[in-house]
Amino acid sequence: MKIYRTESSAIVLSEKKCYVLENADWDQLINRNGLHGYLQSLISKLPPAGNESILETFETKAPIKSQEIWAAGVTYLKSKTARRNFFAPFVFDLKIISYAAASP
Repeated sequence: MKIYRTESSAIVLSEKKCYVLENADWDQLINRNGLHGYLQSLISKLPPAGNESILETFETKAPIKSQEIWAAGVTYLKSKTARRNFFAPFVFDLKIISYAAASP
C-alpha cells in the first residue's frame, strides 16, 4: 500500500488500484495511529478510481505538509566540515591567547 498527497486529496494505491480520499487532511491522516488498518477500512468502502496509471493525471506533492524535517541530506562528513569551518576562527584565537599567556 502506498499513499500519495495531492493539493486537495490523498490517493491510496493498493493492489494496483487507486482510491481517492477527497478533502483528506494530510497531517491528520498520516499521523493517525493504526494508519494501515484505517486505510484498508476506508478503501473497502470506496470504488477504485482506476489502476495505478491514473496517478499520472494527478499532480502529486511531497509526502509532508507541516511535519518537521530533521537533518534532510546531512551526512556526518558535511556536518563535521561545517562545524570545523564555523569554529575555526574561535579555535585560532584560543591558540593565540594560550601561547601568549604567561607560564605559571
